[in-house]
Amino acid sequence: MPADFYIPYGPDVVNNPNVNPNAVLNATLALTPEPVVQTTVIKVDSHHNGSVANIPFETRVINVERFSNTMWLEFLETGEVQMQYLQNITLQFPQPDGSLIQFPHIVANTLRRIV
Repeated sequence: MPADFYIPYGPDVVNNPNVNPNAVLNATLALTPEPVVQTTVIKVDSHHNGSVANIPFETRVINVERFSNTMWLEFLETGEVQMQYLQNITLQFPQPDGSLIQFPHIVANTLRRIV
């Protein structure tokens, strides 16, 4: 794991993945020995006239208010391809007083094919 993965949390920590989730992806790119020569970006976001189809269990417990995902297909100088993605699922947790807590569930990762 990149060293940045273990950094402390807090809004004053520049490389905090909770403030900048791309920090983990950037750290991985810095460790990639082959240069990226081309990138294709694919974005999906339910906020732009979309919707999230929740499974029945989730709707009984929480509501998934929003889903967004950005994928970067990165073509390396060696001819290999890797994919990095950042996914944010906004969850709404109901409270006993009827209010909702918004929780951003963020996942970022780098995938490389291993032959």
